[in-house]
Amino acid sequence: MQEAFFLKSAKGGLFCIGTLHADNKVARQSVVIVPPFAEEMNKTRHLLAALARQIADVGYDVLLFDFFGTGDSEGDFADSSIATWRSDIDTVIQRMNPRVKLHMVGFRSGALMAADAASRHDVHSLTLVQPHLSGKQQLDEILRLRLTAALMDGGNREGVSALRNRLMEEGETLEVAGYGLSRDLAIGLDSLVLRGLDTRTLATINCMEIVSEPAAGTRDGLREAIDDWKAAGMQVNLDNTVCSEFWATREIAPCPALVDGIVRRLVN
Repeated sequence: MQEAFFLKSAKGGLFCIGTLHADNKVARQSVVIVPPFAEEMNKTRHLLAALARQIADVGYDVLLFDFFGTGDSEGDFADSSIATWRSDIDTVIQRMNPRVKLHMVGFRSGALMAADAASRHDVHSLTLVQPHLSGKQQLDEILRLRLTAALMDGGNREGVSALRNRLMEEGETLEVAGYGLSRDLAIGLDSLVLRGLDTRTLATINCMEIVSEPAAGTRDGLREAIDDWKAAGMQVNLDNTVCSEFWATREIAPCPALVDGIVRRLVN
């Protein structure tokens, strides 16, 4: 049965939903789902919850959590940092049964964080759903949102580099779409790179791309990362799923084919 609870972390309670077997009923395997943040998390919450339910249905332990300062977890987003979020993931992983294989599923920025965690923990498989290729790429996207909002309100025409300077050099916390983006979070995010993933503990990497048509090509940066992983002897699976970009649509957009595809990769 899926349950909701708070898991105590270094800085505050992390809101979790999922299914954990009792000690006398060991799960077949376990899965940690790592969400994106800000509005992308809000747009994907329904899909992540459906994924958690379907994973539980195959007899796996599964936890979906909100990072500190996001969603229903304690704390303010402006007080978040990548170091804090690393600690959050470590706390969630420690809650899983160490006697069974651990899988991680990360969405968008959560894919970067899941990949980062796989370099510190014994993770059997890593599933990356429409991953950002780097934290720098995502930070630039976030800053462009602020620029767009400022222009629509008749504000000045600052560029991304100017906003980066205000964040990184001046230490200013910038508000973007209602979220306070701090220097600590920006610097930590800037350091995350998907292509540099340490694959030593992994058996498999699954890349799940959302496309407009089945024959769509793979993004250049992701293709380069996949080539690196294969050259290192990794088994890498690449699946394209045709559906809306659910993390960015105005309305909540389901994508059952993606949920089915993730679960299929986890159990095979």
